[in-house]
Amino acid sequence: MRLELLLAAPPTRRCKALEEMFKQFVSENPKLKLDIYYAGTACSIPTTRGFKKTINKTIKIPMAFINGKPIPKELHNDIEKIRAILSEEFSKGESNWDD
Repeated sequence: MRLELLLAAPPTRRCKALEEMFKQFVSENPKLKLDIYYAGTACSIPTTRGFKKTINKTIKIPMAFINGKPIPKELHNDIEKIRAILSEEFSKGESNWDD
């Protein structure tokens, strides 16, 4: 499952904290893949459909996505709620993961 972050360049303190949290998730689960994009630069790898759709509407830095779904900014500091979202997305099965 893909995790995506859109961070400031250079990353702010908030961006770095979110990046560390998501790297922790990836280290705990080999089925997770983290893609990091930086504001103002072209994405070097294809993004998820959900990321593209959201970015075309609004850009707020930092932005986090799990399986192509944006994570509300108010949850960015709540590791347990983000873990719950991850668990929910895993329960849907690999055939429902956005690539």
